[in-house]
Formats: sequence, C-alpha cells, structure tokens
Amino acid sequence: MAISRPLLFALVGVLVVFAGVTAMRAFGGATQPSAPPKQSAAAPQPSPTTANPSGAKSSGKAPGEAKGKPADSPPKDDGVPARVARALDQHKVVVLFFGARGHDDRATARAVRELRSSDAVVFIDSGTRIDRYARVVGALPVTELPSTIVVDRERTAQVVDGYADLGTLRQLVADAR
Repeated sequence: MAISRPLLFALVGVLVVFAGVTAMRAFGGATQPSAPPKQSAAAPQPSPTTANPSGAKSSGKAPGEAKGKPADSPPKDDGVPARVARALDQHKVVVLFFGARGHDDRATARAVRELRSSDAVVFIDSGTRIDRYARVVGALPVTELPSTIVVDRERTAQVVDGYADLGTLRQLVADAR
C-alpha cells in the first residue's frame, strides 16, 4: 500500500515541527516551565525582569578594576562573580552578555564589546556558565542565546533575547543611566 505524496509531506512536516519544539524546550526553558511576559524596567514592585542582588558583598577594590574585563573570576558564595558584585555595589550600569557560537551570538558580542568605552561595565560569558550569575539572572526570563542583560544603577534589569545591534544596546545603556 502506497502513501500519497501530500500525506507523506504532511507527516514529515508534523515530525519536523515536533522535533523543533522538543529541541527548543530542551535548550531554552528547562528551568522555567513558561516564561512570563516581559515588563518594563520602571515597574515599582519586583517583577520577573527585576533582579536585586543586594546581598552581594563588596571586596573594597578600586572602582575601575572591573571595567572592560570579562567575567572570569570564580563565583562568590552568593551566586554572583566578584567583579559583577563589585560593579553592582558601586551602582554602575552593568551589561551581562551570554552567548554561544552562532552568527547572532558573535554579532551581538561584537556590539557588546564596543560598549566597553561607554559608562557601562561589560561582562561577557558563555551561555553554559549562566548559572554563575544566579542572583542576577535567576528571576529573569532568559530563554535563548544570545541574551544581553542591562542592569541599571537601581539594580533593575532588562533582558534582550537574541540579536541586538550596537544602537539598541547603546540606547538601553543610556536609558539605564
């Protein structure tokens, strides 16, 4: 018994969609069953896009030490690398970038690197090490890579999932000041 060509195409299409959905769930949202809708950073009460790592300890180092260096220091006990905690304690605008090896990841990483000359402290890390930033990223809807997180001086965070160009990132940093 032969299967008609349209039915065969429909079956293959259903399998491809099922495989895609399964892969996206496995890659993007294993820790959160469903991502809540993004809210503006100006919300007065804590929201899914607000992170407040107020328990971060200050190490007492000079303010300029964290500027422009990648986040490669060992994680602190409170779920934030020391350099990130120091920048947050000094009420600086912090930009966290998490990426992989895709074209969008590399293009966004180039744009984030150019922010180092601005008033923001930039940290670039692999998406596989996002758990090192649990106090900052834990409550945020980070569902895909690349992801860029801009934390303002009041520790309100905004997430940009996917590709972001330099103009968009500069505007987010300017708004965060």
